[in-house]
Amino acid sequence: MTLDRDEFEKFKKALGGKVYDTEPFIIVVSYGNDDMPTVTDTLPDVLISKTDTSAKQDSENVSEMKLDFTILSPIKWGDKKAQ
Repeated sequence: MTLDRDEFEKFKKALGGKVYDTEPFIIVVSYGNDDMPTVTDTLPDVLISKTDTSAKQDSENVSEMKLDFTILSPIKWGDKKAQ
């Protein structure tokens, strides 16, 4: 997952001020095309496994944060309808 620095700081705050050594959390992802209904999948138990702050010199957003995560439980495909 890639976040701007300010989004990352909000995310970190929501996790209790740290990204590692936290309780597993939920990620909900919604996607779709114009010609089909929106699909929402749920990743029920996720932990951050790696962060990368190295931005390329030619990057428009040098404050970009890249996060790798580990999914601990099976993904619930099409679990919910988008709000």
